[in-house]
Amino acid sequence: MKHLLFTLLLFACSCSPHITRVNPRTGAAPVYIPKYEVGRAILPGMLGLIGGVMYTGSTKGRIVQQGMFFGAAVSIGAWPQRPVKFHLIDLGVGLGGAALGFTLKNQMPKKR
Repeated sequence: MKHLLFTLLLFACSCSPHITRVNPRTGAAPVYIPKYEVGRAILPGMLGLIGGVMYTGSTKGRIVQQGMFFGAAVSIGAWPQRPVKFHLIDLGVGLGGAALGFTLKNQMPKKR
């Protein structure tokens, strides 16, 4: 009995936001279009983070790190034409990810 009530409660919680957004005349929910696509900023941010955390004690590590940063730079300008503001946001997220990665790498204990 508990499982049935829990399932009904979950179903009610998942339906209630949809019901409140539906227009009663047309039966359609309004489409929300965000002003900025966050998914496009995640790629340069994560590439910057991974490039910042990487081990660069060898030549291979430095080459892969440069590849990560190059990939982040390409991903900023690879999309179709967008306003300059969006490119600057992507650049800031990429630089922030790299700075966070370098900070994390420097905070890790050194191996002896």
